[in-house]
Amino acid sequence: MLTKEIYDKWMETTQKEKIEQILKHVEAKERILDIGSGPGFLEEFLPAVAIDIDMKNLKKAKGLKVLGDASHLPFKKDCFKTIFCIDIVHLLEKGFLAQVKEILDKNGIFIISIFCNRYNSKEKLDQLKNKLNGFKIKESFIVKAKQEWDAVVICSRPGL
Repeated sequence: MLTKEIYDKWMETTQKEKIEQILKHVEAKERILDIGSGPGFLEEFLPAVAIDIDMKNLKKAKGLKVLGDASHLPFKKDCFKTIFCIDIVHLLEKGFLAQVKEILDKNGIFIISIFCNRYNSKEKLDQLKNKLNGFKIKESFIVKAKQEWDAVVICSRPGL
């Protein structure tokens, strides 16, 4: 149990540090969605709808919560102005990205990140950009927390 407590504290500290750095690049607009929210680290910074498949983690999130699978996002078309997807690259299937395009407001932004390290950060950033074919890339960068790095891409729907 002690190991789990140490890991949970490390993960919380690391995730919050990365989120703080990401938010320096993002002007989050109202109607925010956090896909794969886990225990809601983002929700400590912004009022967002948290969606996650893990009920135990989701219960810890603040604000509005939706128990759900990211492969079947239960939201209406154009309903979110800002969508975050932090550290859940396993969701980057064509079906998932098509859903994000559908629920992202026409003037909205999509922020997505993938874990990387100092040796593969450029490669991971390029991989992420390639997977986002069909989105317009606005900005890409690396965030460096003490314990972990993320490659981050901010994008919008095509044609904007």
